[in-house]
Amino acid sequence: MKIGKIVSLILAISLLLSSLTSCGRTVEELVEKADKILEEKPYVIEVDIDYRTNDQDVAGIFDQLERSETVMYFKDGNLRARNDLSIDYGEGDTKFISTYTVVDGILYFNINYTTDGVTRDVKSKAAIDADKKAELENKLSLVGGIGASDFSDVILVRDEDEYEIVCLGVSDEKQIELEKLLISQLESAAGSVKMTDVKMVIELDGRKYDTVTVYVEYNVVINGKNYSVGMTVELEYEYDARFDVTVPADASEYLDADIETLV
Repeated sequence: MKIGKIVSLILAISLLLSSLTSCGRTVEELVEKADKILEEKPYVIEVDIDYRTNDQDVAGIFDQLERSETVMYFKDGNLRARNDLSIDYGEGDTKFISTYTVVDGILYFNINYTTDGVTRDVKSKAAIDADKKAELENKLSLVGGIGASDFSDVILVRDEDEYEIVCLGVSDEKQIELEKLLISQLESAAGSVKMTDVKMVIELDGRKYDTVTVYVEYNVVINGKNYSVGMTVELEYEYDARFDVTVPADASEYLDADIETLV
């Protein structure tokens, strides 16, 4: 009887380990197939950022930061992205429109803004390689460089043809990147930034990415005081939009610049 119980226990453990291993392979396969679709078909990503804090001393700062809208268009290995940012300096909104176009290894960058009633355009261009292009994409999407493989705990939930991948326990390297993300958003306003928690949720519709959402909790020091701040970045994917990514019609007006400056 005891031997039977031991055998049953061993079989149960073996089945459990087998299912965990299978689940791990399934997550990898799903992500691989979803990535493959991105390589084969045009798609659009809308980037939404939201901040949370209960301290009114700094709420205004984070309200300003989330007034940023980015849309990215990918087709045939080329990229076009537009970021709209409105900042209130106390005398009404100043709107900045940044447009990035990458075609055949050249980045065209145009920033349009209005100050003192005068609208200005700054147009620059530079050669861009695959690594710098990936860096630019990650910067524009904020969390594009973070994937399921960067987490120690990955849970897969399936509901018919829909999948949800919940990722916990981010690597030290990606933790540093997430801290740098908020530091870059705050520029010189933060004395220090420390990530305290993070969760990423990947939602797949069939084999395609539907949304990727990253939830981050931070401890931020501003003017010597500690604040708890939450940040949510959502990437929403669309595959039905019709568009082209081409060299800007006014490409001759773009001046040569250093790629490091543009990216």
